[in-house]
Amino acid sequence: MSTLRPLAVVFAALLVAAAALPAQAGKGHVHGLATLKVAVDGETLTLTLESPLDNLLGFERAPRDDAERRAVATMAERLRNPEKMLLPAAAARCTLAEVRLTSLVLAGTPAHDAPAGAAGAAAAAKPADGHGDLMAQYRYRCAAPAELRSVEVRFFESFRRLASINAQVAGAKGQSAKRLTPKQSVLKL
Repeated sequence: MSTLRPLAVVFAALLVAAAALPAQAGKGHVHGLATLKVAVDGETLTLTLESPLDNLLGFERAPRDDAERRAVATMAERLRNPEKMLLPAAAARCTLAEVRLTSLVLAGTPAHDAPAGAAGAAAAAKPADGHGDLMAQYRYRCAAPAELRSVEVRFFESFRRLASINAQVAGAKGQSAKRLTPKQSVLKL
């Protein structure tokens, strides 16, 4: 239980960092835009990506045919194996400890994880407005956390419809926010 309290403080700090983002970030579901919340707590690095499904699949509903089911499976496979999309600073010697995916399109598939708290339940629920989202959470353990100075974010290479990511960082060094793009994909921690 001792690690839950510091993590709660870190995630609360993310809300403060969100205020520093451009006004568009507060509008919620925006195609081409995702959010990435990053928390550094001792040896633990947690990254949570929230994105409209349109950015990842080109549609935001349950798949209707075999081609769409294959697209969902491919998306889930890419997100479950982030070695080419999330690159913590090599000197920090981070290893992936856990991946959790939550989305309407994954419900009932092996790629779907049980919702984690209110955010996960919201992501898994059928959207009333027809706009489906996905939440991917990555937890790393870093052997040299003092060396964790950056994370290179390469989701853009795998998901071409994704134009930018509003990143929020909270950790021992404080809070910050940055907009990531295909040309500016390194997030300083």
